Amino acid sequence: MSTRHKWTYTTFGLAMSLTGILITNRSERQVIPEAPKTVESDKAAAPTPAKPASTSYRPTCEDMDRQADRAECLYFKTLPSDSIRAAQMINDHYAEQSPELHYWIRDGVSESQRAGLDVRDGPCGRYVLARSRLTTPPDSRLETDEIVEVESSGNVLRRWPVPESRFLGMMGDEVLIAYGLGDRKDLALAVATDGRYRVVPVGRYLQAELKKLSECPRYKGFGDSAFAVCSIIREPQSVIRYLIWEGPCT
Repeated sequence: MSTRHKWTYTTFGLAMSLTGILITNRSERQVIPEAPKTVESDKAAAPTPAKPASTSYRPTCEDMDRQADRAECLYFKTLPSDSIRAAQMINDHYAEQSPELHYWIRDGVSESQRAGLDVRDGPCGRYVLARSRLTTPPDSRLETDEIVEVESSGNVLRRWPVPESRFLGMMGDEVLIAYGLGDRKDLALAVATDGRYRVVPVGRYLQAELKKLSECPRYKGFGDSAFAVCSIIREPQSVIRYLIWEGPCT
């Protein structure tokens, strides 16, 4: 589990399908030690909801603070169990109203330059919610994470702009990420290199194998990021593709 406490993570997790790409200054994105768990913020920390003794406790839709989060949570409960039908319904929903995505705030954007952005405080830094039909930033002050494919020499082949998420694999030329969608493990977000995205059933796809950075071509684009990881995709005819990305804040 990431250092985002379970309450915040679950709220976004359930609503992220139609709610989420984290907007945070990369310089504010940091590894938070396990103890003590503190978050610097100019806002008072929200009280932690009391939890039953059962370890299986999970917040309900009614537990969520934001009306938009509650609405999205309830929406997902109305979806059919069939993954193909559920994916189509969500995509139709997206067509009517873009989901809120989470982006990072670019380095160098001062507090006074953040006017009009929905900046919020989170356990791993500040983030912004913005509605967009593409994963590419809708505002020049924002940026998003990337999944980068490199050659064995380290040269960049292609990039995919993605919200902070977990890379699952590939379906054609789209990357598949575990990004919100409530509790639907049978669904994933497919993202193209131009930022177009859609919800797809998790059927047969090329699964990503997580590797150590030292096992992959050297890529300097993420600098000394503590979040950088490498995955490989094994194509037919023994073709191996290398993809470098930054994992969720942990």
